[in-house]
Amino acid sequence: MDKPGLRRSILCDFETITPAECSEASELIASHVLGLPELERPVALMLFLSMPDEVDTDPMVQGCLDAGHRVYAPRTIRRPRRMIPVRVASLAEVEVGAYGIREPAGDETINPTELDLVIVPAVAFDRRCGRLGRGGGYYDRFLCALRPGAVTCGVALSRYVIDAVPTEAHDRPVDIIVTERGVLRP
Repeated sequence: MDKPGLRRSILCDFETITPAECSEASELIASHVLGLPELERPVALMLFLSMPDEVDTDPMVQGCLDAGHRVYAPRTIRRPRRMIPVRVASLAEVEVGAYGIREPAGDETINPTELDLVIVPAVAFDRRCGRLGRGGGYYDRFLCALRPGAVTCGVALSRYVIDAVPTEAHDRPVDIIVTERGVLRP
């Protein structure tokens, strides 16, 4: 199946998941993320602020803030198509930005080369950590700007970790995938 067809299929499937199922899975995913060895010491990390058809990242954000990590979330700039990591001090300081995506309301930014960990969204992942995003290329471009050694972690429901996602040369895989069932490191 091509990228657009697979995206449509998975996003339609996500609609069959009850809010209670998503909430339970999101709490488990947050617990697994917070238990990663990469988060044993305070770090600078960026994670996405979830949309309704994604794993709920609010428990993850709050857990990272409570653990003393410096938490950033992307602010989307439409032209040129890019993201800027902006500090999140509290979930109360979030607003709706470009494309209807929740974004930090503050103005404290960080250079991507200073991030230790980036939590990455996707429509689906494959077992080799390939990623099928929403098609805008924002994360693929952003991940290219990270320093060597920065860790990328995808989060998804286990049913969206499939055998293979279609990839192209510009697509960036992640280092780790976390689902409600645990951590996958290829």
